[in-house]
Amino acid sequence: MSIGSLSDITLQYLESKGIQSILDEAMHNVVLQMPEDPLAFLEKEFRRPTPVQVILTGPCGSGKTTLAAKLAAHYGIAHVSATVKDVGDVAMPADMLRELKGLQQEGKGWVLDGFPQTRADAIQLQTSGISPQLLFELQVPPGVALVRATAHAGASSKHTEDAAPIVKSYHLYDVRRTEIVTSYKPFYRAIDATVAAEEVAANVMKAIDTLHLS
Repeated sequence: MSIGSLSDITLQYLESKGIQSILDEAMHNVVLQMPEDPLAFLEKEFRRPTPVQVILTGPCGSGKTTLAAKLAAHYGIAHVSATVKDVGDVAMPADMLRELKGLQQEGKGWVLDGFPQTRADAIQLQTSGISPQLLFELQVPPGVALVRATAHAGASSKHTEDAAPIVKSYHLYDVRRTEIVTSYKPFYRAIDATVAAEEVAANVMKAIDTLHLS
């Protein structure tokens, strides 16, 4: 959607009501379904309840899985967890992609935790007809992520051993994050994840509820 030289008030309205996301989703569904009567299809699309479908991204220790569980319980949607422990190039799990496709075809809601990790992952999701209304990046500095990720470690020596792969994972995420942010720019929301988990959840739910999803 081209917004041209709209006034600040108009732009603020479009942003606060999530108009861009609503129109993007409608156009995505038109292209996916290619209905014989697009106007009738769009009217039906705008009238039907829209299930919550969001992606959570962020480094190890940012609280993605904790938040995903809260969102799944609050909205009654599926928590699709694709988080991997291995650091490096990891292909998107086939079973996760099948689950998302099934939920999408059934018109059910989902929160995707841990994927996509790269632009290639994002393209694979998009070509499979899977697109979120919003993508939340949980932002935490390296020190906070390290403390959280090793919080359940045992002895100090074990803590030290665990730190290296976590630091490596954080830096790998930091290198790749631009690919994800760019791929989902219209749907992107940055979230301060250094605060309490309850506050993080409240901020994310507020953004979701602004779209009047159900």
